[in-house]
Amino acid sequence: LTEQYKGNENVVFISFAKSKENKVRKFLNEKKFKYPVALLPHDIWKAYELRVYPTNVIIDREGVCSFASSGIGAGGVHIMRNYIERALN
Repeated sequence: LTEQYKGNENVVFISFAKSKENKVRKFLNEKKFKYPVALLPHDIWKAYELRVYPTNVIIDREGVCSFASSGIGAGGVHIMRNYIERALN
């Protein structure tokens, strides 16, 4: 999906990490991401009850969450692509 939407300024991919900065840096040195990774404070993880990796969220132009899922299974990318397209229209 990142490749498909890389030229679209209306689509932003970001990953939020729960781990401490040194662990995140070490991980990112071993695995390259095609989008930014930001550290998210524990209180925000707790407030949003984020417990599963990955948690995917699509927010539309109005700031409304149009899709959310925990984990990703067969067809997950196709489903997210459909929701991204809906959010863009």
